[in-house]
Amino acid sequence: MKSLFFIFALFFAANLWPAVSEELFEDRAKCVVYIKYAINFEEEKRMCHINGTLVNDDGLIVVSAGDIPMIQLDMLSDFKVYVKGGDINGYPADYLGAESFSNAHFLKLRKPFPEGLKPLSKFPRADFKVSDKVWGIKIMCEDNEAYYPIYLENYISFAEKRYDGKISSVDCAPMKFGNTQDSVTALGAPVFNSDGAVVGFGWGETHLGYSLFSPKGDRIQVILKDDGYSAQILSIEDLNDILANIPKTPEGDKHGWAGFIGLKPIERGVAEFVGLPPDKCAFVVSEVIEGSPVQKAGIKSGDIILGCDGENFPRFRSSSALMDFFSRKMERSNPGDKFKFRVARGGEAPKELDVSMVARPKILREAEHSYFKRLGFSIREFLLDDAINRRIFDGKTDGAVVQYVKDNSPASSALPNRLVPGYILREINGVPVKNYAEAVDTLKKFNDDTSMKELVILAEDFSQTKVVRIKLD
Repeated sequence: MKSLFFIFALFFAANLWPAVSEELFEDRAKCVVYIKYAINFEEEKRMCHINGTLVNDDGLIVVSAGDIPMIQLDMLSDFKVYVKGGDINGYPADYLGAESFSNAHFLKLRKPFPEGLKPLSKFPRADFKVSDKVWGIKIMCEDNEAYYPIYLENYISFAEKRYDGKISSVDCAPMKFGNTQDSVTALGAPVFNSDGAVVGFGWGETHLGYSLFSPKGDRIQVILKDDGYSAQILSIEDLNDILANIPKTPEGDKHGWAGFIGLKPIERGVAEFVGLPPDKCAFVVSEVIEGSPVQKAGIKSGDIILGCDGENFPRFRSSSALMDFFSRKMERSNPGDKFKFRVARGGEAPKELDVSMVARPKILREAEHSYFKRLGFSIREFLLDDAINRRIFDGKTDGAVVQYVKDNSPASSALPNRLVPGYILREINGVPVKNYAEAVDTLKKFNDDTSMKELVILAEDFSQTKVVRIKLD
């Protein structure tokens, strides 16, 4: 009798949430599109297939951060949008760039638009909470001709609160995310509630953890990725915030930059020691870039940043959330903006230091690059990010970095060490590489002069200097 009652209760509970009608599903699926684009690796081209969301009547499409790499713009091409029942050759779109903080990408569909689309702006908005049943959409492709939506659903198993400055930050995050137990929508596609109101956007790819056991009982942890599907939902409020920061150029806006490197939130006990309330936090400065705004202001490695512009930093549940909060504040600034940081050093009394932001340094998306077909590799400019990754903080960016090495090329077959992407060029045939332009000129001579049969490069990875001897035909 108890078993029968239990089964009845489960059946009753499962039917409390009304099924989404076919009409509602078909209507909401009109805002999700299938996208193809090409990544051009010198002599190779790779086609990529993703989903995106049509946002408004102007043809704006938003794509999740991880679906388009942050590489040079001339390596991205052939953006086309495909819809159910539309032209099998697709509809051309232009790449607009990525938002500086989230790295969400934007496309603009060219006119005339395909029929049957309905932008996200036409649908009502709502919030979500734990235990809500939500659903989403993924556009599938069959034989590169047929495009059709599939339905996904799940429950919200975890939901953060969005910090608005009015409530305690300890149980909040700078952005509101929710998680479902399994995939609920496509990466880059919306999520809806039972009424058809949009509550969020598929943000993070689904990762599923499993344990494998050998016959001897050994346990191996395995993480599987559900390609193109998402179990992490970004709230619609945060998506609207991202949509308000579309870059003015595809290269990205030159937002403000201070020069902090490796900021680390301090422990709760240290925060109390320096006089901060329990719900506030501070940063320890690991490094500063020489010549940067913070270095010119007098901030040094080991200093504690207690606050900014008269306010303390909120303490969030995780240190990564605090870093997101601070990074967004910095990356939403403009060159010329001024911040007043309250800084503690050793046993000295805290002092206020003024920092004037400058334009961010050049990023990979803007780096010049050159390919040498006979040699079988390309190089690009050495960037500040390359220096930071190697814990070089002198602010210098002179040099050249290997960007691409073609398979079965002279560079990939070099002895005693083959050339590898990411290596820094230090010498070419005994001549030091002073900057990118000189490296291009030298390599171009070897590439064009067929009488030259050998090239010796001194290259550096993250820990060693290696000799690369390239034999040329």
